Amino acid sequence: MSASQLHINSNTPLGANLVPGGTTFRTWAPSALEVYVVINQTTQNPPAASLKNPSNLLVKDDNGYWGGFFSGVKDGDLYRFYVVGTGSEGFKRDPYARELEMDGYPNCNCIVCDPVDYQWHDASFHPPAFNDLIVYQFHIGVFYAEDETGKDIRPGRVCKILDVVDRIEYFADLGVNALMTLPFQEYQGTNSLGYNGTDLFSPEMDYSVREEDLALI
Repeated sequence: MSASQLHINSNTPLGANLVPGGTTFRTWAPSALEVYVVINQTTQNPPAASLKNPSNLLVKDDNGYWGGFFSGVKDGDLYRFYVVGTGSEGFKRDPYARELEMDGYPNCNCIVCDPVDYQWHDASFHPPAFNDLIVYQFHIGVFYAEDETGKDIRPGRVCKILDVVDRIEYFADLGVNALMTLPFQEYQGTNSLGYNGTDLFSPEMDYSVREEDLALI
């Protein structure tokens, strides 16, 4: 029996989207023969047969979209698509994934992510008028990174988004009131200007920091 079609219709968003009781998964693969959702699989090379659980098989509509609802799948769960084609089969990352695992790219899991979970606290902020903008454009990966002694550590690692936060006072002293980063969606490799993005809805995980390391930044 294929995956439930609860919450699935032509208006269901692509990717993984939390709904009451679970998560919908939807992707476009018109030439695929079968598309499965593999949840919380951390084994590097599991047997292909173990991945083809009929209850995880998405249902294809007339326009080449595959979809299904999975009860109990929650924010933070890992997933990938397992796609069977005419000449090959294998794991595929969700092109609409909002977040990826920090290790193993490109052979990494996607993460179910609630887009409204983050509590914004600057709702009253109003940007300067267009004619008053003083814009500073930069590339996050090479911009700035120092250790606790003030030593430049950029030769040893790419810069992080939180490294940029450390320079807010510097921007203000320059008179800058608007920042324009070069694209930082996920791309292959650790250094790029960002125009070769491969996962357009996930931030570049090399610029991120593990939750357990936040206190060290």
